[in-house]
Amino acid sequence: MVRALVEATAHIMKRNQGFFRALFQRSLAGAGAAYWPQMRAGTQRQGELLANFLAERGEGKSDNLAEACVFALRSVDGALVHRMLNDGPYLDEGFVIDSLSRMALAYLGIPDHGGAGSKRSAHGK
Repeated sequence: MVRALVEATAHIMKRNQGFFRALFQRSLAGAGAAYWPQMRAGTQRQGELLANFLAERGEGKSDNLAEACVFALRSVDGALVHRMLNDGPYLDEGFVIDSLSRMALAYLGIPDHGGAGSKRSAHGK
C-alpha cells in the first residue's frame, strides 16, 4: 500500500509537471495561497486512511499513527517536488519510488518484505 501511494504520487506529479511548477512559482510570488489548504487536506486525508489501513492490520509503530502517516506522505511529496524542480530526470524513476517507499516504511516501523524494493533499479542495493 505504501509503495502504491508513493508510485501514484510520483506519476501524478510527473503527468502534471506544468501544474505543479506553476503552483510553486505562484506560491513564491505570493499568489498560490488559495491552493494550499486543499493540497494539505488531501494529504491529511490520505495519511488518515493509510493509518486506518495499517491499524486494522496491526502494523505501524507510532503513538499517533495518523500523524506519522501524514508526515511520511508529506515528506515523500517534498522529495518528489524537489526532484521535479531541481533534479529533473537524472535519477531512475524506479530507484526514486523504491527508495522513498523504503524510507516511509522504515519511518512508520513497517517491515519491507520485499514489496517496496521489488522493482529496484540498477542503482538500488
